[in-house]
Amino acid sequence: MTIILFIIVVLLLATTVVLLLWLRNLAKKVNLLNSQQQAQELLYSELQNTIEQYHQANRAELTKQLQNHTEIEQISRQLEHRIKTLQQKCEQTDDKIVLLEQQQPEDKLYSRALKLVALGADVEEVMRECEMPRVEAELLFSIHQNQAQD
Repeated sequence: MTIILFIIVVLLLATTVVLLLWLRNLAKKVNLLNSQQQAQELLYSELQNTIEQYHQANRAELTKQLQNHTEIEQISRQLEHRIKTLQQKCEQTDDKIVLLEQQQPEDKLYSRALKLVALGADVEEVMRECEMPRVEAELLFSIHQNQAQD
């Protein structure tokens, strides 16, 4: 019986050694897995920080773009107002030009009459060529004489 007991003790010791070696190997694997888990958690934390930084940068850029868009809209409205104002001024200027063009034929007659007087035409010729009354023709002659004396 001592041999059986001895064999049982040896088997128990061998089993214990195998179990201890297996547990030691298992502990190494657990430590390795823990290290990998910590590394993964660190990477995960870094990724979360990076994502948050990107979100902040995107929010800042979006805010900037919205401000730019608002400024562009304001400038656009101001330009539209200026364009309308300029169009109104152009229309007013066109109206003034039309009025001036309508007044020019009369002015042209007086200019022509003054040229005729300067060239030495007499009162009758100025009246006939410019279709003007005698009083106006005589007035032009006296204006021309006063200018010539000065």
